[in-house]
Amino acid sequence: LALALLAGSAGADLLKDPQWQAWLDAGKSADLARAAQVRAKAQPDDDQAAVAIALAAVDDNDAGRLEAAVPALQACVDKRPQAACSYALGRVYGQQAMTASVFKMPGLASKTKEQFVRAVELDPGLYEARVGLTQFYLMAPGFAGGVVS
Repeated sequence: LALALLAGSAGADLLKDPQWQAWLDAGKSADLARAAQVRAKAQPDDDQAAVAIALAAVDDNDAGRLEAAVPALQACVDKRPQAACSYALGRVYGQQAMTASVFKMPGLASKTKEQFVRAVELDPGLYEARVGLTQFYLMAPGFAGGVVS
Protein backbone atom coordinates (compact mmCIF):
# COMPACT_ATOMS: atom_id res chain seq x y z
CA LEU A 1 0.00 0.00 0.00
CA ALA A 2 2.02 2.94 -1.24
CA LEU A 3 1.33 6.60 -0.72
CA ALA A 4 3.74 7.78 -3.36
CA LEU A 5 2.54 11.31 -2.81
CA LEU A 6 5.94 12.47 -1.81
CA ALA A 7 7.73 12.53 -5.10
CA GLY A 8 9.05 15.67 -6.66
CA SER A 9 11.53 18.28 -5.70
CA ALA A 10 10.74 21.49 -3.91
CA GLY A 11 10.44 24.76 -5.75
CA ALA A 12 12.07 28.14 -5.28
CA ASP A 13 9.60 29.40 -2.68
CA LEU A 14 10.03 26.61 -0.15
CA LEU A 15 13.42 27.47 1.34
CA LYS A 16 14.44 31.12 1.53
CA ASP A 17 18.18 30.44 1.58
CA PRO A 18 19.21 30.02 -2.08
CA GLN A 19 22.05 27.61 -1.20
CA TRP A 20 19.70 25.42 0.82
CA GLN A 21 17.18 25.42 -2.01
CA ALA A 22 19.92 24.46 -4.47
CA TRP A 23 20.96 21.55 -2.24
CA LEU A 24 17.33 20.43 -1.94
CA ASP A 25 16.77 20.64 -5.69
CA ALA A 26 20.03 18.77 -6.38
CA GLY A 27 19.22 16.01 -3.90
CA LYS A 28 22.15 16.93 -1.68
CA SER A 29 20.29 16.13 1.50
CA ALA A 30 23.46 15.55 3.55
CA ASP A 31 24.70 19.09 2.85
CA LEU A 32 21.24 20.52 3.51
CA ALA A 33 20.82 18.61 6.77
CA ARG A 34 24.29 19.57 7.99
CA ALA A 35 23.75 23.31 7.39
CA ALA A 36 20.23 23.24 8.83
CA GLN A 37 21.39 21.40 11.96
CA VAL A 38 24.02 24.08 12.58
CA ARG A 39 21.41 26.82 12.29
CA ALA A 40 18.88 24.91 14.41
CA LYS A 41 21.42 24.56 17.23
CA ALA A 42 22.14 28.30 17.14
CA GLN A 43 18.48 29.28 16.65
CA PRO A 44 16.15 26.51 17.93
CA ASP A 45 13.01 28.31 16.73
CA ASP A 46 14.24 28.76 13.15
CA ASP A 47 11.37 27.44 11.04
CA GLN A 48 13.41 27.28 7.84
CA ALA A 49 15.93 25.03 9.59
CA ALA A 50 13.09 22.76 10.77
CA VAL A 51 11.70 22.55 7.24
CA ALA A 52 15.12 21.84 5.74
CA ILE A 53 15.93 19.15 8.32
CA ALA A 54 12.58 17.47 7.68
CA LEU A 55 12.85 17.54 3.89
CA ALA A 56 16.38 16.15 4.04
CA ALA A 57 15.10 13.31 6.24
CA VAL A 58 12.27 12.65 3.77
CA ASP A 59 14.73 12.55 0.89
CA ASP A 60 16.90 10.08 2.81
CA ASN A 61 13.89 8.10 4.07
CA ASP A 62 15.51 8.05 7.52
CA ALA A 63 12.86 6.92 10.03
CA GLY A 64 14.73 8.23 13.07
CA ARG A 65 15.31 11.65 11.56
CA LEU A 66 11.71 11.78 10.33
CA GLU A 67 10.43 11.19 13.87
CA ALA A 68 12.93 13.69 15.29
CA ALA A 69 11.72 16.37 12.82
CA VAL A 70 8.09 16.27 13.96
CA PRO A 71 8.30 18.36 17.20
CA ALA A 72 9.92 21.41 15.57
CA LEU A 73 7.52 21.28 12.62
CA GLN A 74 4.55 20.82 14.93
CA ALA A 75 5.67 23.87 16.94
CA CYS A 76 5.87 25.90 13.74
CA VAL A 77 2.44 24.73 12.61
CA ASP A 78 0.87 25.43 16.01
CA LYS A 79 2.58 28.70 16.97
CA ARG A 80 3.69 30.33 13.71
CA PRO A 81 1.56 28.81 10.93
CA GLN A 82 3.37 28.80 7.61
CA ALA A 83 2.68 26.85 4.46
CA ALA A 84 6.24 25.54 4.29
CA CYS A 85 5.97 24.04 7.79
CA SER A 86 2.62 22.39 7.06
CA TYR A 87 3.91 21.08 3.74
CA ALA A 88 7.05 19.64 5.35
CA LEU A 89 5.03 18.07 8.17
CA GLY A 90 2.70 16.54 5.58
CA ARG A 91 5.72 15.11 3.75
CA VAL A 92 7.06 13.62 7.00
CA TYR A 93 3.70 12.05 7.90
CA GLY A 94 3.29 10.77 4.34
CA GLN A 95 6.72 9.17 4.34
CA GLN A 96 5.98 7.56 7.69
CA ALA A 97 2.62 6.29 6.38
CA MET A 98 4.34 4.52 3.51
CA THR A 99 6.11 2.16 5.92
CA ALA A 100 3.59 2.13 8.78
CA SER A 101 1.61 -0.84 9.98
CA VAL A 102 -1.94 -1.31 8.77
CA PHE A 103 -3.10 0.06 12.10
CA LYS A 104 -1.04 3.27 12.03
CA MET A 105 -1.25 4.06 8.32
CA PRO A 106 -4.81 5.51 8.30
CA GLY A 107 -3.98 7.96 11.10
CA LEU A 108 -0.77 9.07 9.42
CA ALA A 109 -2.57 9.38 6.08
CA SER A 110 -5.20 11.59 7.71
CA LYS A 111 -2.47 13.79 9.21
CA THR A 112 -0.75 13.96 5.82
CA LYS A 113 -3.91 15.18 4.12
CA GLU A 114 -4.65 17.64 6.93
CA GLN A 115 -1.22 19.27 6.64
CA PHE A 116 -1.30 19.46 2.84
CA VAL A 117 -4.76 21.07 2.98
CA ARG A 118 -3.52 23.52 5.60
CA ALA A 119 -0.46 24.38 3.51
CA VAL A 120 -2.63 25.12 0.48
CA GLU A 121 -4.98 27.24 2.62
CA LEU A 122 -2.05 29.23 4.03
CA ASP A 123 -0.40 29.76 0.64
CA PRO A 124 -2.42 28.72 -2.41
CA GLY A 125 0.58 29.64 -4.57
CA LEU A 126 2.90 27.09 -2.97
CA TYR A 127 3.23 24.67 -5.86
CA GLU A 128 4.68 21.85 -3.75
CA ALA A 129 1.68 21.89 -1.40
CA ARG A 130 -0.81 21.76 -4.26
CA VAL A 131 1.09 18.91 -5.92
CA GLY A 132 1.36 17.03 -2.62
CA LEU A 133 -2.38 17.36 -1.99
CA THR A 134 -3.23 16.33 -5.55
CA GLN A 135 -0.96 13.30 -5.35
CA PHE A 136 -2.50 12.38 -2.01
CA TYR A 137 -6.02 12.44 -3.48
CA LEU A 138 -4.94 10.42 -6.51
CA MET A 139 -2.83 7.79 -4.75
CA ALA A 140 -4.20 7.28 -1.27
CA PRO A 141 -6.85 4.59 -0.92
CA GLY A 142 -10.39 5.77 -0.23
CA PHE A 143 -10.40 4.53 3.36
CA ALA A 144 -7.29 6.68 4.01
CA GLY A 145 -8.81 9.86 2.58
CA GLY A 146 -7.98 9.53 -1.10
CA VAL A 147 -10.51 9.94 -3.86
CA VAL A 148 -12.27 6.77 -4.93
CA SER A 149 -13.02 6.76 -8.65
